Amino acid sequence: MSDLAHPLRVELTILDPKLYREEIKFFTQPVPHLLYCTPFKDAVSPPFPRSGKAGVSIFVGRREQFRQPEVPILWALEKKRGRPRMAVVTNLRGKDFAPAYRELESSLIESQLCPLSFLRRREKTWDSLDFFSSGSSPSMQGAAPRLKRLKQRGWENLVDRLSLADDEIREQYFEELHVERGLLQDALVRNFVEMKVSTLVAIAGQCLQKQHLPFLLREAMNARLLTAFYREFAPAIEEQRWVYLGKREAARELLFLSVGERWVKKGEVLVGDNTGEERAGELLVEEIKQRLQLNVGSTVHTVIRVQVEWRYRPLREIPVFWKQNSTSMAGSSPPDG
Repeated sequence: MSDLAHPLRVELTILDPKLYREEIKFFTQPVPHLLYCTPFKDAVSPPFPRSGKAGVSIFVGRREQFRQPEVPILWALEKKRGRPRMAVVTNLRGKDFAPAYRELESSLIESQLCPLSFLRRREKTWDSLDFFSSGSSPSMQGAAPRLKRLKQRGWENLVDRLSLADDEIREQYFEELHVERGLLQDALVRNFVEMKVSTLVAIAGQCLQKQHLPFLLREAMNARLLTAFYREFAPAIEEQRWVYLGKREAARELLFLSVGERWVKKGEVLVGDNTGEERAGELLVEEIKQRLQLNVGSTVHTVIRVQVEWRYRPLREIPVFWKQNSTSMAGSSPPDG
């Protein structure tokens, strides 16, 4: 069990530019977590972090945007980094769900992609047609036939994929052709935390806008997945160093996290740990675009979003850990200008 006095890092890889949020946000519900966006064009361009990035990776976009050839490469890279993954597909109609699911399963080359729910938003809450029971379950009595068909297809896909990863589900499903709703939910949470399965959430029509992204993670099952992962793997952060979170604008803007009430001033120099290249990365802070101070339990954290000028720009691999250089090189701008 990890130390829970650290925020969970939730990175949204934004395939749809309309959903991009510039600022980093900190939320305490369902668990203390940082929510930040990375535009797809930056996520798939170098430099890439040399070591694994901690936290949860969520891909957000329309069905057709998942067809971009770089998407499955990045999806596989996130798996290699040891991050649980979720795909959020927007602008869907009920009849388009099954084709979209099959398409994503194929394009992502993901045999254990579990469909979780089909959501529509009502102000700040979500109506969830989840797939943990079949279309013939008592809860669907009186429902429209199209909703029963949608739920049945989602349930069949969920059980099929989950049975590939979970022996208990596989035995019960093939013996009885039925799995209790609670057992399915428990199995999905367990296998998501262990990164044996990934999940897919479908969004009806225009129900997801960029201001609603935080509410998406408070939907009941999404919240349960985040909470379970946080309790097991909330990542510790080494003190006296900045941890790289992500990049934007072709690495002209960087996001960092650190323990303690830390300050970085305009004109200061940050030096990255050596990545095996000839020189470690080195940069000059040109502008502090955002600074957040977080209190998680009894531990204080600092998050910064900075515009930088590269002195030694990494070609392929960007260091994950950075430290402030106490001395600047000759000819550099002094702190505070």
